[in-house]
Amino acid sequence: MRSFDNSLQIEYNVPIVRSKHTPMTSKADNALEHVHNLYLMQFKMLDLLQQDLQTPEARREARENMKEFQSLLRKADWRYMGGEDVWEALKTLPKEMDTKLKTSRVSVKGVKKKR
Repeated sequence: MRSFDNSLQIEYNVPIVRSKHTPMTSKADNALEHVHNLYLMQFKMLDLLQQDLQTPEARREARENMKEFQSLLRKADWRYMGGEDVWEALKTLPKEMDTKLKTSRVSVKGVKKKR
């Protein structure tokens, strides 16, 4: 029969501080970090898809977020995100954003019509 050491105390809710790409960081840790950042970025993209992108600032922010999302998507490993179907679904978000940017009208204040 096994005996357990009851004196061992586990501390919970201790923040883990990781510096980027240290020699002690494993490939799995890096892959999970990319997937975590990708999921956070997914929420930003979904929020932007629901917003009105008529101002140049909003459109610029959407384009920057789309580029960052695509970069994270290239780095992410589908094996750490729940399967290839999840990865395929995430690949559609930049396409949806691009379509929204193309179809939404830009408000142009103070621009004169060409004659």
